[in-house]
Amino acid sequence: MKRACELTLLRPLWQLFMSMESNLSQDPTSISVLLPLHRALTELFFIAEARAINQGILQEYLLAMTTDEQLLSHTTMALKNIAAISLAINYPNKSTRLLNMAQ
Repeated sequence: MKRACELTLLRPLWQLFMSMESNLSQDPTSISVLLPLHRALTELFFIAEARAINQGILQEYLLAMTTDEQLLSHTTMALKNIAAISLAINYPNKSTRLLNMAQ
């Protein structure tokens, strides 16, 4: 019997990893020199994702790595992008109605 794992325990490490990724992208000169912790976290999340895929729990894994604030922010951004494209091609839909209500 496989032991269930608590995926949310990885979230603080994921947030650290994403913070390190952000710092690397802000300073292009540091991209060539990866810190040992950054390399280790990269490998950890490659392994964790592969195991989640093998166990058929990829969606649960991705949700465990994402905070509610991140989901809300990305969903809002996606709806705004859909609304902008819809307005550009003159195709009204729910996203364009939401954008018009927000203004």
